[in-house]
Amino acid sequence: MLRLIYYQFLYSKKQWLGTIPLLLVSSLLVGMSVIGIRSTLGVSYNGEMLFKMFIFFGGVTLFLLVSNLMTFLIELFKKDYQLWSILGASDIQLSLLMGAQLFVIAFLVSVVGLGLGTVSVGPYYQLMQLLIGKEELPDVAIVVNLLDLIVGSLLVPVIAGLAGCFYAYKVIKQGSLFTMKFVKTSRLSKVISTVKIISILGTWLALVYFLLAMNDIQSKDNLIRNSSMTLVLLLLNLLVIQVVTPRLQIFFIRLSQLLPYPKSFGDIISGWQLLHYPLYLKTLQSSMAMGLTLVSGFILITQNLSARNASDSVRESIVSFIAYLLTPILLILANAISITILSSSQEKRDIQQLQILGVSKSQLLVIHVWEGIRQSMLVVLVSLLFNGLMFLIVEKIAETINGEIRSIVGMWLPTVIFILLIFFVILLTKMLSGRQSEERT
Repeated sequence: MLRLIYYQFLYSKKQWLGTIPLLLVSSLLVGMSVIGIRSTLGVSYNGEMLFKMFIFFGGVTLFLLVSNLMTFLIELFKKDYQLWSILGASDIQLSLLMGAQLFVIAFLVSVVGLGLGTVSVGPYYQLMQLLIGKEELPDVAIVVNLLDLIVGSLLVPVIAGLAGCFYAYKVIKQGSLFTMKFVKTSRLSKVISTVKIISILGTWLALVYFLLAMNDIQSKDNLIRNSSMTLVLLLLNLLVIQVVTPRLQIFFIRLSQLLPYPKSFGDIISGWQLLHYPLYLKTLQSSMAMGLTLVSGFILITQNLSARNASDSVRESIVSFIAYLLTPILLILANAISITILSSSQEKRDIQQLQILGVSKSQLLVIHVWEGIRQSMLVVLVSLLFNGLMFLIVEKIAETINGEIRSIVGMWLPTVIFILLIFFVILLTKMLSGRQSEERT
């Protein structure tokens, strides 16, 4: 089995290289966390908890994001694994093969990421000292020993490998390799999927109605309860985004195709490109829309549902963002790069057909620009639906606590930042992937 894993990895290493951005960022953050925990252990409790949050939120986010990579990779390796299945390989063996290969590439990347994390942990701690103060985060000596290096180099590969096995088995078990197998399990899968969707949407709608229709929120107990339920709604928003993606995005794309505005060739082709690859649309849109919704909602809540003054509220939100949300956001952006790289290998045939039809390099660039515009605008449209609800609820509670809503920065600043990030990440990744494919040919 080990020899098979080795040869299969060598055979498909070009595809596995697409996972490097996500794994590199993960290993960098984990390396910072492991070394930071060791250095602050017994010296600074707040510093120790600060680095533990990196591992917790980063590990959970990585485990969830690996599902997107596994879905993409299984689609890329579909013909190979169909052959393995015909030759007698079981679903467990195929999932172990996928997970083991992800472990190998993760281990190789984690060595580099650990080195970067070792260099970055000191400046990060100094930044947090500047924001929080030396009373909460006293000076510490950054210590690196052999045990930290071993743990740091194995943590990401183990999480990625286990998540790879889990999601690969889940996808293969659902019958993604053979249509006949999917038909046998489709009824049960549809029932389970329908129950999940109804449960999530029903709970979300009930909570939204309750928070919008609440009247008596003057008492302290009701304020605390409603503020806590607002945080629960923020988390439920993420699940709902996962459920409605890519159906909602496809609806927006088709609606834009019907609108009577002047359309260029890049606009038209980019729209059909996204519709032609719903898997890419789902994996990229779900993670990016969830990230933007999480950041915007978090900033709205922390800046407006607090009894502190405005300056303390802003400072608290910055510290909380860096401590709790920085890791997931960095991983989501790295995941977007990985997904775009993997999807570019699927789009090679389409690009070759366009070139045969006479599309020039400059026209391909225009198409990529429009893809970046469409992807970024779809993320903004979806997140605005949920952030709009969050704003109405936060405004209602904030008027009771502070007399008025303090800041609407959470509504526009993260949106502007995400639009620019998504656009340039997609555009640059597609341009670099296109150049590499031209050099190989």
